[in-house]
Amino acid sequence: MKLCQSCHQPLAEIITTCPSCGAGVEQGRKYIDDYEIIDVLYEGHASILCKAKVSSSSELMMIRIYKPQSGMNQEVADRLKNRLIELKNLPEDGFVRHHDIKESSDGIWYRVSEWVEAESWSKILSSGILKDNKVAFKLFLTIASKLDILHKTNHFIPHLILNDIMVIRNTDSELEVKIDYKLSRFLDPELQMTGTMLKNLINCHPDINNNRPLGYRSDIWSLGKVFYELLSADVSSCPGPLGINSLSIPQDGKTLLKLMISSDPGLRPGSMEEVVHALKRLIGQVDNGKKTKSSALSKTSREILKLRKTVFILATLFMLVLAGGVSSWYYFKTPVKDTAVLFEEYANQYSGSIAFVMVEYSLHVEEYLIYSRRVEGTAFLVDSAGYLLTNRHVVCPWLEDMNLFSAINRMKANSSNIQFNYRLFLWFEGEQAYKRLPGLAGSSDIEDIYSIENAYRSDAKPNVIIAGVSRPKVNMGYLNNSPLKDDFAVLKINQIPSGLVPLPLDKNFDPKKISKLAPVITLGFPLGSRLQANAVNVSVTRGNVRRTFNDMIQVDTSIYKGNSGGPIMNSEGKVIGIATGVVIDQASSIVPVVTALSDIGLILPISKAAKFLDELKTGQAKWNGQLDLSIEKKLEAIKDKAAMGQWKEAQDFADNHLKYSLEPSLLIAAAVMHICNDDLQGAKQLLIQNISVEEGNSYAKLLYYMIDWEKGISENNIYHKQLLNLNWISEVEFYGHLAKILEGTIKENIAKQSWSHSKEKSWIYYTLGLIQYKKKNLKKAEEFLKTAVLEGKNQYWVFYLAKAKLFQVQKDMFSTIKKKSLKKKYEKTINTFNHKVEDIIKTQAEVRKKIIPYTTKLLNIGIGIFEKTQLLESIYALDNSNNDILAALAYYYSVQDNWSKSLDYISQYLSKSGWENRTRLAAWLLKIEIQNITTDNQDEVQASLDEYYRMIKDPWYRSICTTLQGKTPENDLLNQANNQPELLLTAHTALAFWAEGKKDYKKALFHYKEALGSYLNDWWEYEFAKERIGILKLKLKQK
Repeated sequence: MKLCQSCHQPLAEIITTCPSCGAGVEQGRKYIDDYEIIDVLYEGHASILCKAKVSSSSELMMIRIYKPQSGMNQEVADRLKNRLIELKNLPEDGFVRHHDIKESSDGIWYRVSEWVEAESWSKILSSGILKDNKVAFKLFLTIASKLDILHKTNHFIPHLILNDIMVIRNTDSELEVKIDYKLSRFLDPELQMTGTMLKNLINCHPDINNNRPLGYRSDIWSLGKVFYELLSADVSSCPGPLGINSLSIPQDGKTLLKLMISSDPGLRPGSMEEVVHALKRLIGQVDNGKKTKSSALSKTSREILKLRKTVFILATLFMLVLAGGVSSWYYFKTPVKDTAVLFEEYANQYSGSIAFVMVEYSLHVEEYLIYSRRVEGTAFLVDSAGYLLTNRHVVCPWLEDMNLFSAINRMKANSSNIQFNYRLFLWFEGEQAYKRLPGLAGSSDIEDIYSIENAYRSDAKPNVIIAGVSRPKVNMGYLNNSPLKDDFAVLKINQIPSGLVPLPLDKNFDPKKISKLAPVITLGFPLGSRLQANAVNVSVTRGNVRRTFNDMIQVDTSIYKGNSGGPIMNSEGKVIGIATGVVIDQASSIVPVVTALSDIGLILPISKAAKFLDELKTGQAKWNGQLDLSIEKKLEAIKDKAAMGQWKEAQDFADNHLKYSLEPSLLIAAAVMHICNDDLQGAKQLLIQNISVEEGNSYAKLLYYMIDWEKGISENNIYHKQLLNLNWISEVEFYGHLAKILEGTIKENIAKQSWSHSKEKSWIYYTLGLIQYKKKNLKKAEEFLKTAVLEGKNQYWVFYLAKAKLFQVQKDMFSTIKKKSLKKKYEKTINTFNHKVEDIIKTQAEVRKKIIPYTTKLLNIGIGIFEKTQLLESIYALDNSNNDILAALAYYYSVQDNWSKSLDYISQYLSKSGWENRTRLAAWLLKIEIQNITTDNQDEVQASLDEYYRMIKDPWYRSICTTLQGKTPENDLLNQANNQPELLLTAHTALAFWAEGKKDYKKALFHYKEALGSYLNDWWEYEFAKERIGILKLKLKQK
């Protein structure tokens, strides 16, 4: 290990130029005290393993040098020194001897151990020697025998991995092993950064994942994993029955492995001695297998078999000669190029179409610069119309810059005149992009660093624009399933340089179908403007696919920051992905150390980006990723005009600002104003744009459907079925509820009571008003719309929709009145109502002002359940129009074991108006589960479950109910969930809480943990499960 003296980047010994800053790096450490470092064997996250010799005697030693992030200090060293004494009690034969833990004269901690002339496992695996079952099983027997000795001396290795076993050859060239037994795997219990093998073991081991005490049978599982890794040459997967069945070993060997890696400790061999005996039997079977089979055959049978074999061999030879002749003819007629030649051709063909991208963005308050940053990356030409693909974080880096948003929030409190600006520059291969002026080397002015006069740029010609970027979701489930967050963007240049060839995209690419170790190349600019000449010069790196996921590919191609946005091409010459990032490791120490593992590249599959590009080319609107810091003021200005009935002025204001930004919230505001102004066709166009920009926006789909419903063409509406099929699983199930009211599925008398808070009530009465207006029942329409206006707080768009429709209804009613006196009376009624609305708006504004401090605190990530409970009670005391708060309070009090308070809030909630939605189904079930905990009368509990089943209609909650009743097995319910997160969360939470009522805390803990696997961290059930885990762990400790 050595450090770059310019930027202090840790580097391997062989690196002579720092990839971070470009500075030359001298040789690293050669001595540590009296030990001369001969070679660096392995460099890990927290330590470096070296081969060394004692300067005075030339005796070889193994030195492990601990990095600062390892957490090694005097206290830890003393603890390990004491444990070295225990190690000396182990048999010398078969275990690595550790001599001492020392601190060097310059303050570096290291461990001195005996030198073992070991062979690398990669060499053993690549040699193919373990394909011989006898060699493999003899090696396994040697390992198991050593571990058996260890177990019999009351020791075991808590986290056994392949790297703990050192393989050596004896004088007869047979494989022997030494176990590197570590009493303490982790020097620092808080240290999270571990090696790849250890991480894989921790992720796979059922005892670790299920919080079981680690013991001798845990060792047996880990050893089974080691055996599987050696037989399959796969050290990155979790062993399983399917993988074991594919191994070319005797059936008894497969059975032994399956038992060793069983998730149930009771099914594993009872001791390491049993494993030793089983391996001895296997070796005997391998030795005697051929002899036994041969001796069982009669002499005649052997002769017949020999004759058959002879005929078969001759026939096979004839077919091979024939096939060889045909294939040779094809081979010589059509020469086959190897992968290296193909990749060289692709690189030369497409390198000119790779572009270097630089983005500079800044924050100003008036004329003062508050914040600025510059980002570099790669883009590549994919269409003759001038479209390029890249990463969103390359061309819109501000979207993920938390420092920028922190600065914005600070400035908003002190200044209203905040301006965000950015400039984008792009150069193709071979163009001069950089200036190397010694006198301006320290300048931060981009004109002194880059040749922007030669660039495509966002603020001049030749022009480049951000044509569209994907909008990332932020919920935990999405991030878990799509860790690269759909990180792509599309650029467009106004003219293409002559001779450039767009890179072909594999639009139907399926990551799951690509084979491991498939060769790939990446093109880009790994070091950006560093270490470059004046002109852009594309770097080409070759590697292989290591792992694939639905939304990510892992490759071992070297990828650095500047590669981001570059193409990954396969051997067929097509782009299969976009280089997006690398694995980051971080040590949890006093000073966190972040390490980018550039040889573990993360690739975004090309399929979503290709689809996005096709939609863009067909004219669909897409968001351009620009920040509009004045959007709140614009929306308020629109509402102010609309509140005064200035629908046309509000519409024109919104449309004008849409010329500069397709901000989704502005698109919705504009669409609402077009509806209010009775420009329904214009509204539909804006809603289509919004749905394209914000994929799946059900709010826009509802408004689009309502317009078609008013026109009498809702049956042909493309979103008709989508809305009607919405249920409790969707966070916007209420929009489906409204669609059913419009369709008449839900009758008026039921609809009027089917709301949970004032916003829902406003929407329902607005919908009922539309129905009556369509029926020409103006009086009833006016009645419903007035209620919608009074309930619809003026921060919601439904308030303005209801107000505009009410104005239209009142206008029609006014035209039907003939007498002047009646007209004046009606005008007075309208004015009185309008004054009432103004008074309500003022009151609502005062209440909102009082509530804001509480809602702001609720948004704090670190806030606890007790404080949330208090804040929600304060909010409900100020504004009791939201019944969902009652359900939330019921959950929070149940988390705290305050059953009486929880039941009280549930009773309040269920007594209010409402409909069969997610909250009502869950709150009612929670009430029964609390009853299961607080009463010994199971007949009452069963009666409550019977009533619940009769009264609800939802099939999933009925299935949960029958499972709790004991009528259907739990496994049937979980299989029915079919891995759907919402179903798994509700099922596991219900089963866990039910198990608590039965005092089966271990079972409850299991189900609560499984519930967290849904990743639906914005659901009450998720938070409930997370909090109950802590409470149950405490209860189990107390027992």
